[in-house]
Amino acid sequence: MMNDKQIKIEEHEHLALLVYIKGLEKQIEKRAVNKYLKRIEYLVAANNELMYELEQCELEKVGNISIPYSVADSILLEENV
Repeated sequence: MMNDKQIKIEEHEHLALLVYIKGLEKQIEKRAVNKYLKRIEYLVAANNELMYELEQCELEKVGNISIPYSVADSILLEENV
């Protein structure tokens, strides 16, 4: 038979375990958030860089003729023979 002291010790151990588990959950959540925030920041920066490159290409094409996709798909390229 357990006495009152043993019951209190078991209750404290249970509470300590719950606090430990909660701490682990917070630590895991923080790591996941940091990981994904870094990934999102990387992707946004890459997207911004690609957008800049696209804008530069569009500025360089002044004087070029724009061909609609429907027409471009039917153009046959001839080889110089």
